[in-house]
Amino acid sequence: MRIAELKTKIFGAEALRAMKEIYPYDVLSSLTGLSPQILSRYVTGHFLPNLERARTFIRIFREHVLKEAVLKNVEVRNNVVVNIRLLSNTRLLSQIAKAVASEFTGKEVKIVLTKETDGIPFATLVANEIKANLVIAKQSKEVGVEEFIEVRQIYPSGIYSYVYVPKNLISRGDRVLIVDDIIRSGSTIRALIEICHSVKADIVGVCAIVAIGNGVDRLTEEYGIPVNVIARLR
Repeated sequence: MRIAELKTKIFGAEALRAMKEIYPYDVLSSLTGLSPQILSRYVTGHFLPNLERARTFIRIFREHVLKEAVLKNVEVRNNVVVNIRLLSNTRLLSQIAKAVASEFTGKEVKIVLTKETDGIPFATLVANEIKANLVIAKQSKEVGVEEFIEVRQIYPSGIYSYVYVPKNLISRGDRVLIVDDIIRSGSTIRALIEICHSVKADIVGVCAIVAIGNGVDRLTEEYGIPVNVIARLR
């Protein structure tokens, strides 16, 4: 059994046990389509679910438990997402990272790409789960590095800044997962996508914990890349 698949099965069982702390067996049975007797085997740890069932448990856990937990840890003030509690909750971030990692099992992700600064804790956990390298795009050039990938990040106001990644960290054909904590207008994700395009790296997907507004929809329309988020705020 591949290690990545085994980790997905283990997390699937963990997700089911976490849901059992909230929902009775009859509710879990209606959500999963499995009998309470079968579910109890996984909850008690006597059996591991197969890969398909594990992914089902993770999907339900993500849609019902993680989404609610995320919404409890963020708030919107004057159309600004305040996520201090979310980024401080390492246990919740770890659970979200495992859920994200399970979606990319077998996709041979080599690099998790994010931008400083708030996206770093979550991206680090995701990279660790899928055993990928972490690459952080920065708004200034690092001392001692001679060559950079340089792209513009253009904000909705029309103002722009530059984003830099050391040139030797991403190469042609590298399989990249783009990760951030929040998607607002999508300007950060666009800059990270352009970094990948500039060196002809392959983008496996884009994921974030929270999205506000219709930035996710615009990104999907523009690039045709799957953009996954745990919770969306209006």
